[in-house]
Amino acid sequence: MRYNRLTILAAMLCLLGSGCIFSPAKGKGGGPPPPEPYLPLFSPEAVLRNLASAYKHRDTAEYDTLFDTAYTGTTIDQSNPDSIKQYSFAKADEVAHIWGLSRTTTITAIELELSPALPRFTDGGDPAGWAMIQNPISSLSILDGDNTYYIKRDTETIEFHFKPKTPDASSPTDTTWTIGSWKEIRI
Repeated sequence: MRYNRLTILAAMLCLLGSGCIFSPAKGKGGGPPPPEPYLPLFSPEAVLRNLASAYKHRDTAEYDTLFDTAYTGTTIDQSNPDSIKQYSFAKADEVAHIWGLSRTTTITAIELELSPALPRFTDGGDPAGWAMIQNPISSLSILDGDNTYYIKRDTETIEFHFKPKTPDASSPTDTTWTIGSWKEIRI
């Protein structure tokens, strides 16, 4: 079955119960441990690589570090071609989604693959210094029992907009990055 991010996020948010967004295992989600350490957030590309790994491994603590505190995500319901309603998400919604994935015991596989090339652009609508990468996700699928959810790439453009923090001595480039916005646009 084909779903968009809104449908997947809504389904996972419905699974949420009460409690802390972080699991008792020192902030890690319920997925398998990451195969290797996360990259320092020295580039938008590194942020995306960490996002793919944190999503796949349902790591709520790492996923939380990738989003700016003022993050906004937007999408339009892609399952309804006549829909013009825009849905917005905050950082807490993104983290709650990963928490929902980590608490769903029927999920047997999550795959998030990045595009081989991640060209960086600037968007005139962003503040100075920001970067944008368009369509960085080549595929996303979640196997939950008898259902497979995946992103429909043929009907939308995905834009990640990255906010720099500079100077930042923790980075070899003197700059660290977070996701400032994530936009899904019907094409």
